[in-house]
Amino acid sequence: MPIQLISNIFIGLVICWVILNLFWFLLVFLKRFMKINVPKEIEFHIKKTMKINFVYMVVFGLLGFLLI
Repeated sequence: MPIQLISNIFIGLVICWVILNLFWFLLVFLKRFMKINVPKEIEFHIKKTMKINFVYMVVFGLLGFLLI
């Protein structure tokens, strides 16, 4: 039972990071078309966060599916 709970938590974290990455991607993508002013520093942090979140998605996704 606890391993199933941990597995569900890992898979939930992956889903959370996917949603977060989609939000950041939409912000960066729509910035070009809607003339949204996003400072370079914030855009740098967004891209850095997306890369880190991708690593988290892979690691926790594998852990979640291995523990099922």
